[in-house]
Amino acid sequence: MKILLSMLARSTILYMSAQLHSSSGETASSVIRAKLPRFMEDLSRHGIASVTSLGRYDYRSATAGLAVHLHERTIEICFLIRGRQAYFVGNKMYYMRGGDVFMTQPDERHSTGDTPQEKGLLYWINLLDPAATRGRFLDLPKTQSRQLWRELCRENPRHFRSTPAMKLHLDAIAAELHAPKSSLWQIKVTSHFVALLLEVVSARTHQQHHESPDNWLTPVMRHIDKHLANPEVLVLPHLAEIARLSESRFKAKFKADTGIPPAEFIVRERIERAAAMMLKNKSAAAAASPELSVTITDVAFSLGFSSSQYFASVFRRIRGKTPSEFLRDGR
Repeated sequence: MKILLSMLARSTILYMSAQLHSSSGETASSVIRAKLPRFMEDLSRHGIASVTSLGRYDYRSATAGLAVHLHERTIEICFLIRGRQAYFVGNKMYYMRGGDVFMTQPDERHSTGDTPQEKGLLYWINLLDPAATRGRFLDLPKTQSRQLWRELCRENPRHFRSTPAMKLHLDAIAAELHAPKSSLWQIKVTSHFVALLLEVVSARTHQQHHESPDNWLTPVMRHIDKHLANPEVLVLPHLAEIARLSESRFKAKFKADTGIPPAEFIVRERIERAAAMMLKNKSAAAAASPELSVTITDVAFSLGFSSSQYFASVFRRIRGKTPSEFLRDGR
């Protein structure tokens, strides 16, 4: 692995130098922005059997969420460049912010839960178990293939911060996919993938060794969950007092640990609670239990929204559809 890490350092330095000294002044990112807002490519069709897909989206508004699914014998890695996104593995939610990476292991069920795919810029790659490609991974020798795959198969941490070099390599790969194929195309793209994954290994290892428990956040989250219908006790001074931090320190630390400011987090929690209440009400109505039935306006007021119109506006911003559309679609 030490040999692979030294390869990473050389590859990253060379590539970043090439980006900085581009004679045309046109970066890989600017090339890709001219393309479609979403694409997905199976690289095994181009001779890179280890990568069953590389995808990218740049959504300007929320779109339909991902249902529960899995990838057989395949690791999936998502790189959120810009925006926010929630993913679920089992009952656990992982809330990503721009600059985060999220991984799922082979045959592991995951989804976006009841949340949409939010607006933002995201890359994802699917990597096939080298056992399915005669023991070779990205054309590395078998011993190095096993080493790299074993590192990627560690379950934790599955959610961690990216590095600037990751985006450079992803942009370069995507640009190569939309460029004429030269005789060295496969070598160039494979080299970027190896360097990218070594960055992933390094970033995971760094976070694992520097993580600290979020005990300070636990009582704050319990308070928020208990008082979602009472905005007057969810104000910043009170939350900071619970955390035993100054208001400025609390805001900065909360955003660093959750990816969003406290006020936005609370609004999103209220919307999620509202969605659950509306689905429960829909089920009650279907079971002919009118005494349990409440209107959308009732839900809005019960969670402290000042009007049904404001509630509908916030709901659509976060969920990508109005409350009525949400009830019609059932999610």
